[in-house]
Amino acid sequence: MIFLSLDFKPPSTGLTRLILRLFANTEVILFFIAILAAGGELGIGQTSTRRF
Repeated sequence: MIFLSLDFKPPSTGLTRLILRLFANTEVILFFIAILAAGGELGIGQTSTRRF
C-alpha cells in the first residue's frame, strides 16, 4: 500500500517581490532579449524561404 504525505507547505508571502527581483537581474533580461532576437531571426528566415 502506498501512503501519501499530506503535509503541505504554506504559500510564500513575498512571491511577487521575489519574481520582480529575479526579473531585475541583468543576465535574465539579456537572456530574454537573446531569445526574442533568435526567435525573430528564425521567423524572418522561415518566412523568406517560403515566400521565394
